[in-house]
Amino acid sequence: MSTETGLTLLNITLWIGITLTAIGTIGSQCLTKAVQKEKDRSASAKQDELLAQNKSLLEKIDIYQADLEKKDEKIKELDKKAKMTTRGVTSMYSFNGAKRQTYGGNINVVAGEEFGIFQQMVDLEKSKNYPALIEICEQQIKKTPDWFTPYFYKGVAQANKGLKDEAIKNIRYAVDNTLGDPEYAEARKILERLEQQP
Repeated sequence: MSTETGLTLLNITLWIGITLTAIGTIGSQCLTKAVQKEKDRSASAKQDELLAQNKSLLEKIDIYQADLEKKDEKIKELDKKAKMTTRGVTSMYSFNGAKRQTYGGNINVVAGEEFGIFQQMVDLEKSKNYPALIEICEQQIKKTPDWFTPYFYKGVAQANKGLKDEAIKNIRYAVDNTLGDPEYAEARKILERLEQQP
C-alpha cells in the first residue's frame, strides 16, 4: 500500500471519527434538550398540581376561618347570656310566641306580634296550607330567630310536603334549643317518628 493510499485511508478514518464525534455531540445535545424538555414539562405539571392543591387548601382555610368566626360569635352570645342568667335576667319566647322576661325576681309576659303570628301558623297548619305556612315561618325565623316555634311548624309543613330531611333539620333545631321545655314535648315526639321512618 502506498503512502498516499495510507494517508487517504487515514484521512477517511479521521473524517469518519470526526463525523461520528460530531454526530455523537449533536445527538447528545438533542438528547439533553429532549430530557430537559421532558423535565420542564414534568416540572410544569407538578407546579400546576401543586398550585391546584394550594388553591384547594386556601379554599378550605377560608371555609374554616368563616366557621371559626361564626363559632366565635356564638361563644360571645353564649357568654352574654350566661352573664345575664347569672344576674337573674332572662328573655325567651314561649311556644305560643309570648315573650317571657325575668329580672330582679320579676316575671313579665308580653303577648306581642309573635302571639298573633302563632295563631296564623296554627290556622295554616290546620287548613293544610303548607306553602303559606313555610313562607310565614321563614319570615318569622328571619325576624325572631330565637323563637323556636316557627322552626317546628316549618318542619311540620316540610314533612307533610315529603321533605323529610329538611323537616328533621328544622324540628331538631327547635328541639335541641328547647331541651326540657314541656311546651315542645310534641315536637320531640314528631321528631322521633320522623327519624324512625324509612
